[in-house]
Amino acid sequence: MKRPEISASYKVTSAPPNSSKKRKSTSDVWNHFIKETDQNGMVWAKCQHCGKRFSGLSKDGTTHLKNHLNTSKCKRSQKETGGLENPTVTNGNFVFDEERSGLKMVELSYRMKKQKDEVTRLQLSNRNLVQMINAREQNYGVIESANKVLRAQHAELTDRLRSLTSLLQMIEEMSGFSVDIPDSMMNHGSSTVRSSRSWLICSCLDQ
Repeated sequence: MKRPEISASYKVTSAPPNSSKKRKSTSDVWNHFIKETDQNGMVWAKCQHCGKRFSGLSKDGTTHLKNHLNTSKCKRSQKETGGLENPTVTNGNFVFDEERSGLKMVELSYRMKKQKDEVTRLQLSNRNLVQMINAREQNYGVIESANKVLRAQHAELTDRLRSLTSLLQMIEEMSGFSVDIPDSMMNHGSSTVRSSRSWLICSCLDQ
């Protein structure tokens, strides 16, 4: 007895790719580099922090660019420029640290306000000092003018005292002598006029 032939066909199908695991088209590292093409058609990746250029060809990948961002020279440049996005490195990916950037901005704002207050305080202190100096200069001018007047008065009083002293000496020298008026002079005046130095001096003293 002949056994019946049994045929079977199999169709091999492949499972559809998982759409949730699509590869990222652009790396975050390009947030720190600018693509440039020179006159020879060569593509370069220019660092926005330090300006250094690297190969920007897709076949070269981005590992060398990430390594550059981790170098101390580039990190110093990032600090000097403030960092374009203030990135932090996590598993080779650059992620924007918004919290730390916000804290730095608050700290910078506080320092600037503190410096402004200090400048304002110094300006006020200098203004008060200038006013005090001006007031003292004015007082010095008044005192100097008064001193000039006092010196002039002192000189005048000194001259008067010197004159009075000379006059007193002359009076003392003349007090013991008398002079008669000649007849020729009496004829031109009153016959009752009598004069002597001692009499004149006594009359002056009585007045």
